Amino acid sequence: MLQGDIIKGYRIVKDFSTAGGGLSKWSFAEREGKEYFIKEFLSPKYPTD
Repeated sequence: MLQGDIIKGYRIVKDFSTAGGGLSKWSFAEREGKEYFIKEFLSPKYPTD
């Protein structure tokens, strides 16, 4: 996901980064004038049951 992309109505304000970690990418998004933190997990774990 890149700056300017729209995800479910949230516009990405900055390209995603892995700075300070490595298991996820994070950025900021805005919707209706408010800014939100957004995170993408690179290797999500799901329950086995």
